[in-house]
Parts: sequence; structure tokens; C-alpha cells
Amino acid sequence: MTFENPPVALSELPRIADVELHPVQRSHAWIGLVLWLVICAALAAGAAFVLQQQQPPPPEWLLPALLLLATAQCIRVFAYRRTLRYALRSHDMIFAAGLFWRSQTIQPLCRVQHVEIERGPIEKRFNLATLKLFSAGSSMATFAIPGLAGDDAERLRAFVLDYTTPSDEADSVTEQASL
Repeated sequence: MTFENPPVALSELPRIADVELHPVQRSHAWIGLVLWLVICAALAAGAAFVLQQQQPPPPEWLLPALLLLATAQCIRVFAYRRTLRYALRSHDMIFAAGLFWRSQTIQPLCRVQHVEIERGPIEKRFNLATLKLFSAGSSMATFAIPGLAGDDAERLRAFVLDYTTPSDEADSVTEQASL
């Protein structure tokens, strides 16, 4: 067999911009907002208590400034979670995220070594899951898609685990024919 590497015309390549990305569950953003509001309220109460005990008292603008920063953080978390998108294609999976700095990660399915589904107590309560894909040659997840419906995460996991490359299919057909 001889090696061939024919050139590929750029006009024949698929456009990534044409891929329809699906948003994660809307409840994921709301859950994140509520959790951050609880955390910020607890921190604000603690900060208010500590600031009232200080001698001399802190400037009057400090507590409102801290509340403004906490509110901005809650809004940022909510808006970021609303940007999470994913797509599954026949040979790869795409994950896009970002509010100001947008990133898009494409993982070829033939390079996926391991797939995990994680569910914390809050995710379990709202039937959400996080799907993690691990690439060959890396101990860290290529990407994690949080906020998926539990059934969708299971279906995506099953598809990725059942994925076989076209060359694998050809090899299995050749092996079966030789038997």
C-alpha cells in the first residue's frame, strides 16, 4: 500500500459557523444565580458584622461597594451560564462558552479515551448532569458540559462510547469476512 496525501481545497471544508449549537438547560443558569446570591448574602452579612466592629469605623462607601461587586458577580455568573452551548456531530463534539472571551473546543470522537457523567446533590435534585470528555494522552478532561438534562447526558455518553471510526468499521467487516 502506498501513502497518499491529496490536497484539500479550503472551499470544500465544512464551516464551523454553520453548526447549530444547542444551549444547556435554562435551569442551570438560574441555579447558579441562586447559589451565588446565597453565597454573596452570607459574605455580605459577615462583612457587615466585621466592619461594624472595627474602630475606627470603615468608610461609609465600603459596604455598598462590596454589595455592588457581589451583585455584578451574580449577574456575570448567570450571563456566562447562559452562553454555554454544545453540538454533537458524526465525528466530533463541540463545546462553546464565553461572555467576553469566547472559546470553542472541538473534540474528535476517535480521540476520546474516557467519558464521565457527574451529578452533585443540587444537579440530582434538578435532574441535571455534567458530561466530561477525556482525550487520549491527557489525564484532564478536554471539556466538561455542565447543565445537561440527565437523559441527554446519558444519551451523549452512550453515543460517544459506542462511536467507532470508519476505519474501525472497515477492519471489523474485513475480520468478519475472513472468518
